[in-house]
Amino acid sequence: EHSQDLPVSVPEEIAWENGWITTAELEEAAKAYGKSVYGQHLKKVAAGEIVNSPREY
Repeated sequence: EHSQDLPVSVPEEIAWENGWITTAELEEAAKAYGKSVYGQHLKKVAAGEIVNSPREY
């Protein structure tokens, strides 16, 4: 987590990667966390700026 400055074990990100929530739901979760590091991470994931695994849906 500290070496790459990325949160680990982010439930919303995992749910999105597995297709359990939509991109819109991921964006709403990001809004709920505001400008926190966690919220900004979710926002970047939703925007496709952070890719941990390919998503094909």
